[in-house]
Amino acid sequence: MKNSPHIQDELKDIAPLLSEMDKSQEGFNVPHLYFETLQDKVMNRLAEKPEPEGVFSRFFKTLLQPRYAMTLGAVLVLLLATTLFLRPVENQHTDILASISTEELSSYLDENIDDFDLDLLMENNASSTLDFSDGMNFELNELEEYIDNDFIDQLDDQTLEDFL
Repeated sequence: MKNSPHIQDELKDIAPLLSEMDKSQEGFNVPHLYFETLQDKVMNRLAEKPEPEGVFSRFFKTLLQPRYAMTLGAVLVLLLATTLFLRPVENQHTDILASISTEELSSYLDENIDDFDLDLLMENNASSTLDFSDGMNFELNELEEYIDNDFIDQLDDQTLEDFL
């Protein structure tokens, strides 16, 4: 049944290319003694172990992979930008203000007192060395007594009405 003409005719009808193949070229060809020497070749390769890499070389190889290198680069750029933008800036205005004497500042404030909010000046006076009292040192009780008795008596009626 192997060489039956009926089977060959049917094969020519179904797959003409397959029917024309030479029967002597069946399967794959392997080199001479391939399977006899394969085991020795595999065992020799297993015996040749590569030297293990050091911790630092593995770390740097991992670090230089694109996903880690890009992340590290972005972090370094952010750190650099942060240090450049958030560093303390030397302020020249504080040097200029430090060179102004207290007397000059006091006279400037006296001349331009209408331009400033008195509450703000009094609030800042608590932490500064400016003296707005003109040499008068009053205790709180004495100041209230002065306002109630002497200061109000010195004011005319129009000024008192303006205050109210």
